[in-house]
Amino acid sequence: MLDHNYELPELIQRIAEDYRNAERLSESSLSSVVTKILSADTHWLEVSRQFSKQADLLISIEDHLGGLERVAVEFKALQASVDTAAVRELYEATKALQANRGILVTTATFTDQARQLAKSFAPTLQLVDHFTLSDWAKSYQTQLEAFAAALAFRIRDLPLREVATIPETSLDAVTAVHASASLIVQPFREPLMRVDRLPFKVLRAVMADPRHLHRLTPRQFEEFTAEILDALGFRDILLTPRSGDGGRDVIASREIHGIPLTFYFECKKYAEDNKVQLDSLRALLGVVAHNATEANIGVLVTTSTFTAGARKLIMSESRLDGKDYNGILGWVTSAKNRIREV
Repeated sequence: MLDHNYELPELIQRIAEDYRNAERLSESSLSSVVTKILSADTHWLEVSRQFSKQADLLISIEDHLGGLERVAVEFKALQASVDTAAVRELYEATKALQANRGILVTTATFTDQARQLAKSFAPTLQLVDHFTLSDWAKSYQTQLEAFAAALAFRIRDLPLREVATIPETSLDAVTAVHASASLIVQPFREPLMRVDRLPFKVLRAVMADPRHLHRLTPRQFEEFTAEILDALGFRDILLTPRSGDGGRDVIASREIHGIPLTFYFECKKYAEDNKVQLDSLRALLGVVAHNATEANIGVLVTTSTFTAGARKLIMSESRLDGKDYNGILGWVTSAKNRIREV
């Protein structure tokens, strides 16, 4: 077994380097690797280990965009391919546990019949074989490297006096990118609308009836996105002009692990059957890359869903994220809970 020779960080690195290393994991180590990767940029509100036929792990999480989700995870450390029985069992368990989605992870592969069955359950069910697990590990490593590099650049740019006074365990003095009008190039600077000038009518309407999302105009959807980001605790929220937004409809900042980051949100008000294509995600990634000194992450928000290719890019690219209709409903639930607590 590979896992007897390495600590968890080294184990993830080995899997990132070669998918065949995933085949040598025990079920307990497979569980540790997956949970570590899943928790990389999410906040776990509750974790339950179900030692039953339902699921190995049930996670209630709040992601870094403020969305709430319950995820049922099942682990299969096998040599043979996983068949349809395991897929059907997890799908039924996901429904029984009232989870938003289920993830079936194996150290091997899945039969063609199992993959076809999982497609019929999409997007509720996700299959992760040793190839996908290796991709996850690569993405996790990329995130760690990007964070370390960004932190190093910010520390390098600090005045020596400030660096010398940073407490050893504190990141408070590290400069970060903030969403502010001064970061926006002309001619967009003047017409920017701050979220505190919005009437919040759209947000109230959607909270009363989520189906209202499908009745919004594209501009109203952008306003809704700005409003709900404010309700979720984002800061410095800017709604860009109706045209010429440069690929960012809403700009906002939020702290993750104590480091303030800036997000570009691109809003796609699409019909339910009009899925967001891969090209839209690539374009958003290009905007983020072009504005690397201003933006950290690009998020595509849509009233529909994503194609398989678009989802794959979101999972593999640390500078991208996405929220489909179900993800927006998670936002709404989280916003309602925050409002009740006030």
